[in-house]
Amino acid sequence: LVGDDSETDRRAICRTIARFNGQGYHVDEAATFEEALQKFDASQHHCLLLDYVLPGKNGLELLKSLPVVADQMPPVARVIAVNESHEVVGQALPLRVRDFLRKDQMSPTSLWQAISRAVDRRRMRQELVRQRQQLEEQNAILRENQRALLNIMEDLEREMAQRRVPVEP
Repeated sequence: LVGDDSETDRRAICRTIARFNGQGYHVDEAATFEEALQKFDASQHHCLLLDYVLPGKNGLELLKSLPVVADQMPPVARVIAVNESHEVVGQALPLRVRDFLRKDQMSPTSLWQAISRAVDRRRMRQELVRQRQQLEEQNAILRENQRALLNIMEDLEREMAQRRVPVEP
């Protein structure tokens, strides 16, 4: 999802993605905060490219407004295109923004590298979630097996106690 109030900048970003895009990414565009919020779909957007200045609210406010899936990390990797300042960077880091691209210094290559890193982070995050779920399932099975073994041991101990013949002195 590309959120930028400049149609020229949105088109340039879309051309860059089309130029490097061997993965078949679909790009949605939004010119305002509200439009970006309406178009955002965590299951489909792998990366957000947001201008800091958007009509309505800024790009960081948009990030704060996006839905979070369950108690997991936000479901998208984020790249924000800003004329960065230390204050903006400080506000963006807690929102999991990891790449800052200054509009006046952005090249097609740096843009594509930032997108690739964001998509890779999202894939890694999804893989970690999948592995964590597998571990939780395996741990549940192990706990169930452990309880069953403890029950068997208790049954055997009772049976052995019943079979013992008291020895008379």
